[in-house]
Amino acid sequence: MDDLISDMLNFGFDRDDLKNLERLSDPRILERFPMEQRNLSHNVREDVVRYIEAWAAMLEQDLVERIMLPSYLSKEVTIL
Repeated sequence: MDDLISDMLNFGFDRDDLKNLERLSDPRILERFPMEQRNLSHNVREDVVRYIEAWAAMLEQDLVERIMLPSYLSKEVTIL
């Protein structure tokens, strides 16, 4: 377990990420769920999977939003 935590920290996680993962409690991730589905339990497999999938989707969305296309690709193209 110590090696896994060390690898996660080396990969870029911080202690808050680990704490939130342990408790399934990151507000940015929980807000992606309907209000009635935000009470996740760390010892319920389905809750953990849903939390991690929502986290992955959030990270992917953040990455896509930061991608800057060259100006010639962002102009509207007319097809004849």
